[in-house]
Amino acid sequence: MINVDLQRFGKAIRETYPGYNEETSVRQAKLWAERLDVAVEEAVKCWIAGEAIPDIAYTAPNGETFSIERIIAVRGENDYLRAMLLLSDFINDPKRGRNRILSPRR
Repeated sequence: MINVDLQRFGKAIRETYPGYNEETSVRQAKLWAERLDVAVEEAVKCWIAGEAIPDIAYTAPNGETFSIERIIAVRGENDYLRAMLLLSDFINDPKRGRNRILSPRR
């Protein structure tokens, strides 16, 4: 779980994903803040502020490493928030997270 201003997070979500209105974006911000690992908190705060996002990496006990930029490259999409969510999944459960990173976008 990360510590961010949910109103600002919600605004950044609305700006990136136009399908969200104010109420649903703040609700989604709360859900994602709970899901995001503290290891990506700095990157999320940079994303919210519109600043350069640091490329945070995590190496699982089996030696496999994923980073925000690697996830973006592997998935072929430029969605930094999605990459941070997937990296958080990998940090919390490397096997499940790896599968989510490598699976096609639904």
